[in-house]
Amino acid sequence: MTKKLILILAAFTLTASAADWANWRGPNHNGSTVAAELPVKFSKTENIAWKVTMPGPSAATPIILGDKVFVSSTDPKAKELLALCLDRRTGKEIWRQVVGAGYQLDNRSNYASPSPATDG
Repeated sequence: MTKKLILILAAFTLTASAADWANWRGPNHNGSTVAAELPVKFSKTENIAWKVTMPGPSAATPIILGDKVFVSSTDPKAKELLALCLDRRTGKEIWRQVVGAGYQLDNRSNYASPSPATDG
């Protein structure tokens, strides 16, 4: 299964004044935001700030801190778990770090499900 996933960030990048999402499900741990006037309709071209082809499968929730987005993925060939840092405005990869051997080939687990967290 070498299928690449597309990470699409829309609401997070469309509102520059929105709070950082430094952990899974955001600052209130409930997946909600106080940001107003967020888009409610999305398509491949509508209300999408940018998209990125991930290195491998990813089921992680991205987090945001300042101008950076952090997410995990895998390198399917090396069977390694990766931490990625992306530019919040453009989606351009800033850095990539191997963080472990998280690639698993079974039906009980995701390839890259750990969501990042930060203390700032």
